[in-house]
Amino acid sequence: MTENENLVEMIKKQEEEQPKFSESDLDTPTEEENREEGGESQEENENQTQEYEISTVSLSTWFEQNHERFENINHVKVAIRGIDASKTLIMSVLVPVQEGIGGIPKRKLFIFEDADTTPVLDLPGLSMEVFNNGFRVVYNFNDDIYLKCYGVKTGLFVVFCKNINSQLIPYTFTKVKRKDSGLNIVRIGTEEIISKLPQPEDTEALQILYKQIVKHISGINTKQDTVNWFLERQESVMDINHHLQIDNILIRTLH
Repeated sequence: MTENENLVEMIKKQEEEQPKFSESDLDTPTEEENREEGGESQEENENQTQEYEISTVSLSTWFEQNHERFENINHVKVAIRGIDASKTLIMSVLVPVQEGIGGIPKRKLFIFEDADTTPVLDLPGLSMEVFNNGFRVVYNFNDDIYLKCYGVKTGLFVVFCKNINSQLIPYTFTKVKRKDSGLNIVRIGTEEIISKLPQPEDTEALQILYKQIVKHISGINTKQDTVNWFLERQESVMDINHHLQIDNILIRTLH
């Protein structure tokens, strides 16, 4: 069996192991909940000419320009019969804290079909993580606004964050569909978030939103405690739905 045939078999096995993803699985706030007061929805602007603050670009184009920035991800370029290399993106992703054969760090293959039409933001990425049901890219828009973008089959979920004391704290959410050509930044005053952090947390409501926190609730007193706990929790999360659930909870907590 040739090297390419081996790769084909690995890709097929990988695809079989990946869970089937449905956008309905996502636990996210609605656009209405997060829309600025008096603002129009994206659908209301569909037929209008609009200049965006950030343009979108295809995942394949963006990754070709940015992949060398990410030490955990390699671009796999191979010619495989029946696979259109211009539409299919193959990545080799480092598996943390796992050693492969002969002491070589273990890697996992991920395949993104239709990468030529999958949108990402046309900004240099600070980091990129790949999961079985999509990917996440973190961007820095300016000194205190960061964007966590979760790529799924239908587009991008974009979580706007403020950089406060080196913590990326989510404050609102929107979605970029495949047909959208860009994104406008939703702004909020940093002091508005900072003023809420010392406030007491509603721990009963928090336990309803996230049952796993029950064993740790005694250490949660303020909203800052909530932010600390969930951001630490999120570092070990390997699923987009779970990431978005946590971002959603933090947005609601600081609303």
